[in-house]
Amino acid sequence: MYQYTFPIKMTEVAFGANQNIFNVFMPGEREPKPTDPSVKVVKDVLALSAWPEFQPITGIVTSPVMRADGSIHNWPGYDPETRTYYVGGLRLDIPEKPTKEDAAECAQYILNEVLCDFPFAEEASRANVLAALLSVLTTHLIGGNVPLGLIDKPQAGTGASLIAEIVAEITTGDAACMETCPDSDEELRKSINSILMRGPQMVVLDNLSDTLKA
Repeated sequence: MYQYTFPIKMTEVAFGANQNIFNVFMPGEREPKPTDPSVKVVKDVLALSAWPEFQPITGIVTSPVMRADGSIHNWPGYDPETRTYYVGGLRLDIPEKPTKEDAAECAQYILNEVLCDFPFAEEASRANVLAALLSVLTTHLIGGNVPLGLIDKPQAGTGASLIAEIVAEITTGDAACMETCPDSDEELRKSINSILMRGPQMVVLDNLSDTLKA
């Protein structure tokens, strides 16, 4: 017996490679086990003109997602409102109705405890790191593209990469996807394709030394 946990519109190669979306009940087993679907099953699914029994999905996330009403998708599985599938193990301990004072206290903790030792040039730079953190948290509320964040530094060893790691750890519960930007357009395209196949929530292009072209 096959159980499709959730659908993704993709190519045969990508669909077949994502074994986490295909579970099989083995004889004598009560719980399904993830496995690679057969080529025939992949082709049959992709050949369907419509998937009325499959829920639409916009992404796989490894950290809780904020809904439009301010509530949190905080448990593993599919959320129809955000159309995301949460596969992480991070749990948030948040009051049912947090106040502005609660939010201000959390922001001050991040600014005064987590980021206190970084040599920011001015308060605006420190505030922009908090803005970058909030941008990741509210991505699903924006309904469009999110601007790139730029962390520059006067010299090596001042902690720019560490700041990116901190933002990733707080917002996704996982390490940042750190990538060195290739020198050529061809290698950059290959790198982007590789990143998209892995599907990280946050990507950091580390140690940029030239103009980043579209």
